[in-house]
Amino acid sequence: MSYPITDHINLYRFPWGRERYSLRQAADALSGVAAVADLRDELVQAIAACDAARALDDRWRSATAGKHGPRAKALDAELDRTLGALSEALAVLVKAHGEDSSRGRLAAAAGQRLFPRGVRLVTNLPYVMQAEEVDLLLRTVEEDAELAETLRELGVQEFLERVLEVQERYRQELQAFEPDAPTSAEVKAARQARHERLCWIVALLLARLWASEEGSDVAAALELALGAIRLQNAAIKRYYRTRNGGQVSDVDPETGEEVAEPEGEQPAAPLELDGTRDADVA
Repeated sequence: MSYPITDHINLYRFPWGRERYSLRQAADALSGVAAVADLRDELVQAIAACDAARALDDRWRSATAGKHGPRAKALDAELDRTLGALSEALAVLVKAHGEDSSRGRLAAAAGQRLFPRGVRLVTNLPYVMQAEEVDLLLRTVEEDAELAETLRELGVQEFLERVLEVQERYRQELQAFEPDAPTSAEVKAARQARHERLCWIVALLLARLWASEEGSDVAAALELALGAIRLQNAAIKRYYRTRNGGQVSDVDPETGEEVAEPEGEQPAAPLELDGTRDADVA
């Protein structure tokens, strides 16, 4: 379904392990409750789709590992300089107008929105991870009309357009040489579809809970299923608030135990309603 469910359901992007674990727990919560057997089937299908998206992601990472084009290093340096120029342009505006002026506050807020952890934490990332982070930056501006207008008012749109132009060439250079390997666009689309499916699952569970009799076995099962998803969403929220950004840790999809290293699939940002970056989402 093409309806923009993320306009209404407020979830962070789950790393694969957290999503699969919460879906499996939700499906287990509905087991044996005949009235919600159809919802359990939806959860089982969501788990299969989650696994398929992960397999596509693994194929892409395997294909691109160490197989970047010959100009990847030079383009990485060019993109670093371009991102640095954008960040510096906003910093200069703050310095020129003063932190307490309206223009200075706008520039400072825009810089924080684009580089919440600082530009160097972006430019020091490995090639593929930096490209993903820049994609996120560009998508943030694309989806936030107010931010885009602020950047135009501040006169830094040219810097942003330069970032987009270099990023497009950088992405092409990072593509796998294997003709059958999935593209980064296909992987991103699969991740987005995975996120939207999880939002639909929550919407379906909430709708059935609203229609169920309070205190019934059906209501109790639905509350457990929703709780499994809510628990992981809350864990991600805590992570961002206590660590000021960074890549969200993942969990073992079978046990739910936090793994030592993040699985590296998702860009380091939560989603609010419109998919933009916001570390203070409620």
